[in-house]
Amino acid sequence: MTGILFLILFLLSILRIFSRYLLGVAWLWEPDFSRLLFIWIVFAGATVLYAGKDHLAVDFFLNRMTAKVRERTHFIIDLVTTLFLGILVVKASKSQKYA
Repeated sequence: MTGILFLILFLLSILRIFSRYLLGVAWLWEPDFSRLLFIWIVFAGATVLYAGKDHLAVDFFLNRMTAKVRERTHFIIDLVTTLFLGILVVKASKSQKYA
């Protein structure tokens, strides 16, 4: 999915350059759409890397732990991340009531 989004972004950028400089036509929606595509590419890529435990991480201390302690630490990190994201969802849903 990330590769397809990147291909769409690339082709849209080429089309934008072609239409602006050769045809003299500029689309108002294209820069915003490109920005949104880029944001979704970053989010989707980060999700894939996080799920595969390949995301950028400082693992200096984790590499020096035993396998059992490392697994427990990963579980705690995942638990805290899930709790944090849950709090964000709850707070965001409450703030939408007042908007």
